[in-house]
Amino acid sequence: MAFGIPVLGTDAEGTKEIVEHNVTGLLHPIGHPGTPVLSKHLWYLLKYP
Repeated sequence: MAFGIPVLGTDAEGTKEIVEHNVTGLLHPIGHPGTPVLSKHLWYLLKYP
């Protein structure tokens, strides 16, 4: 997002220090049932590349 490249990562240590959620990318919560949240993030990145 910061460089016009969509980023989708997990909120694991290291990633969340580099990617700020909704600013430089989207972070998927670890241990969260993934399908609804992950599909929402993927849909957003496809709609707003």
